[in-house]
Amino acid sequence: MNNVKVVKQLPFSTAGSFFVPHAPTRLLDTRAGVGAKKGKVGAYTPVRLKIAGNANVPAGAAAVVLNVTATNTTAGGHVSVYPSDRTRPESSNLNYTAGQTVPNQVIVPVGKDGYIELYNGGWNAVDLIADVTGYFDRTASNGYTSLNPVRFVDTREGLGAARGQVAGQGTFGVQITGRSGVPAGATAVALNVTVTNPKQAGHLTVFPSGQAAPSTSSLNFTAGQTVANSVIVPVGADGKIDVRNGAWAGTDVIVDVVGYYSPDSKAAFTSTTPGIPTGAPWRIIDSAAGRAGPVSRAGTSP
Repeated sequence: MNNVKVVKQLPFSTAGSFFVPHAPTRLLDTRAGVGAKKGKVGAYTPVRLKIAGNANVPAGAAAVVLNVTATNTTAGGHVSVYPSDRTRPESSNLNYTAGQTVPNQVIVPVGKDGYIELYNGGWNAVDLIADVTGYFDRTASNGYTSLNPVRFVDTREGLGAARGQVAGQGTFGVQITGRSGVPAGATAVALNVTVTNPKQAGHLTVFPSGQAAPSTSSLNFTAGQTVANSVIVPVGADGKIDVRNGAWAGTDVIVDVVGYYSPDSKAAFTSTTPGIPTGAPWRIIDSAAGRAGPVSRAGTSP
């Protein structure tokens, strides 16, 4: 994890906001000089990216949803994305190794000056790409509230869970509400979940407390890989979520909270499928299992 440390304070939050979808638009591409000067972002160096007023994202946007990609990597590292007017968090939004091209979805508050920063925490320079896919407005409403990333779980240090790797097929609970700015009654939480030091290939599943583990995966990994993914999951009635290691061997797990949904949020989770618990993940396509058949050459299921 490149010496990623524990975050113990939460300096930033916004009033409830509603999500506005945005046609995918490239805001940053250091390979072409889009959104920043042309050329790789240096080791342990941030790059500033204008968000407010850019590509029809309004000046009043509270947070932005981005697909961030690291490419042309020559050594291992990580990328942290954060508001420009705040201290860089000691958590990562995506991790990469030499030769990898790695994307991840990021929800990040926008700084008061309308900018965010993307920090290359790697040993060598790397190209960074950021595509906007939506934003949250600043209306005083019961919707999504973004938070500066705060670490809730790090099994390497015994933070928020027992110290030591999560055993194969093992599950642990995480108290979400009533901690670090997440209020009681929050219906769902936005997370950045990371697996590191896995002993073999497998997957991680994040789901509401009080429900059986679904057959879906929140992220997949191979032996020795460090991989992160954005996860939005309903919170159980007891204010907790569960995390299950679907591999047959142990792995370390890190969970960073980046926001939450209030009870009246338009984005609250509701399942309309008979027999599926409210808010539970449900697999709607699996070409390997034949549910939708193989993907055609055009890239769609027949």
